[in-house]
Amino acid sequence: MLDEHRRIAWRTWFQVEYPNLMAALTGAVARGDYLSAAYQGRNLHREWNNRGVAEMALPVMRSLLPHLDGPAHLEARAWVLLTAEALALYSGVPPVGDAVAAARATNDEFLLICALYIRAYGTQQRGGPAHRALMAEMYDGAVRTGRPAPLALTLRSRASVALFQGDGPAACADLERGLDLIRRLGPTFIQADLHLLMGQVHALQGALDAAEQCLRSALHLFTLLGFRPEASTCLSSLALVSLLRTGAEALGAVQAAQAWCEQADATFSAQARFAVRDNVNAQGFVFSAAGRLPEAQACFERDVLAARSYGNRQGELMARLGLGRLALQRREWTLASSILSAVICDADAVNGHVPVRWLALAGLTQAHQRLGEKEAARASWTAARQAGQGLGAVLPRVVVGPVLNTAAAGG
Repeated sequence: MLDEHRRIAWRTWFQVEYPNLMAALTGAVARGDYLSAAYQGRNLHREWNNRGVAEMALPVMRSLLPHLDGPAHLEARAWVLLTAEALALYSGVPPVGDAVAAARATNDEFLLICALYIRAYGTQQRGGPAHRALMAEMYDGAVRTGRPAPLALTLRSRASVALFQGDGPAACADLERGLDLIRRLGPTFIQADLHLLMGQVHALQGALDAAEQCLRSALHLFTLLGFRPEASTCLSSLALVSLLRTGAEALGAVQAAQAWCEQADATFSAQARFAVRDNVNAQGFVFSAAGRLPEAQACFERDVLAARSYGNRQGELMARLGLGRLALQRREWTLASSILSAVICDADAVNGHVPVRWLALAGLTQAHQRLGEKEAARASWTAARQAGQGLGAVLPRVVVGPVLNTAAAGG
């Protein structure tokens, strides 16, 4: 019911009844009714993530697995494995068992789509090479169901992969198709998620008003539906959009960005947000723009560790990019070159995260030129332009001035 037309009413009921639902789960486990516990855990896992208690809930789901062997429990076991894998992602620990294989054994198309979604997400976060095949299988299954919501969910995931791999137009096409599919379904998580990524794409392309509109829509929907981690991700993205506006009114833009960061931290913890797909913590960039460099340094270093603990490759690379840009601000050209080169190398190694690679190449251009390495500066700038063209991206004003001056000086 949480995903159907009465979702808002049911969401309110669900929050009020959460203590009773937890009591029902623990009671089912205590009396050995493991089948009821399995389905109760499946329905509670979103709320566990919303409340930041996934790490504590994971052992509960793992404890059910020994009691769900045999052909009579194929579906329940698959849902427990899937739920445990989702909770493991939120907790930053390896999954237990093979949820995808268990889902295939049930011949339940929707269950398999859900399992593939979680697996593809985790694989993408870690930079694993299997996510393309997982996404293709998930898309084919969603088409077979004929249901708009699973297909829109798959299109959103495919758009994220396309964006990471540097194809901005393909990402936009999938997002627009996904939004068209679910436009008549009313407020849904999927609709909010599509608006979130569309806002990030618009921000890359320099369409900041459109980006803010999409992100505000996503924030409204996530808040309405009770998804706190995703709402905080929208707030972080709005902070970054505010920073991209820095120019004639730089102080106002930084103050607005700081306000968004504070609201994000009040909504969900900065560290746990790295368990949410595509998340970046904006606070370090705000400190950097405000000239509070020691605080920015400490924030980026914490973010690197937090993102690594959750296997969030994009969050880690963005935090390291922040450290590289701090070195540029401090005129530590050799250190900046080293940090940014490593970011580019790691992005290349996983065949993705082109937006981060693009920004790192722009910064590396400046570092090479300051070090007197004119040929390397030209090569970096050429590669940055190629990546930007594929994304349909526009360098932010806070970056474009130093980079263009450097590139021009390098011939």
